[in-house]
Amino acid sequence: TGKKQLKDDPQFARYAEFTAMETSKHAAATARLADATHRLEARNIMPLLGLRVFNVPTEKEGTVRFEVVNAGLGPALNVRCQVEGLGITSEVWQSPALGPGEWVGRPQEAQVKYSCAIDGKSPPSSEAEIPRVKASYEDVLGNSYESLFVSRHPVVVGADGAMQGRLAFHHILKEKEEA
Repeated sequence: TGKKQLKDDPQFARYAEFTAMETSKHAAATARLADATHRLEARNIMPLLGLRVFNVPTEKEGTVRFEVVNAGLGPALNVRCQVEGLGITSEVWQSPALGPGEWVGRPQEAQVKYSCAIDGKSPPSSEAEIPRVKASYEDVLGNSYESLFVSRHPVVVGADGAMQGRLAFHHILKEKEEA
């Protein structure tokens, strides 16, 4: 027959190639948009606990005073706060939930005991020796998080009475279970 088949038409081939490339770009953009939407939704339910520490005893035992506030957009569930560090035994402070923006109205307390007295003036031999306050908590989907306050060494107290240090936040990734 004298009819030209479309597959042999160079203009059709260029159009098909162009269409495939554009479709690929749109698919990639849609995937990026879906990912960004998922991250935004996750932020809307993510808790973020802040910690302020008012004193860490330097004797064999004593009381650590701290404040907890949820600065995130979602509620923090199963909140547990304790003091950690090399040779430290600590009480655990617990709360079933802290809503977004919720602050525990007064400093909380946890009793601590050290295997040896710490010296707040001489530098520790490792960061593990510095007492730190850790908050463990979950979001409404069961994702786990930690907030960790590590005080400065030597100890420095701010104008508001809170100890200076650094605060870190971690999202705890769960291992995937095999089916």
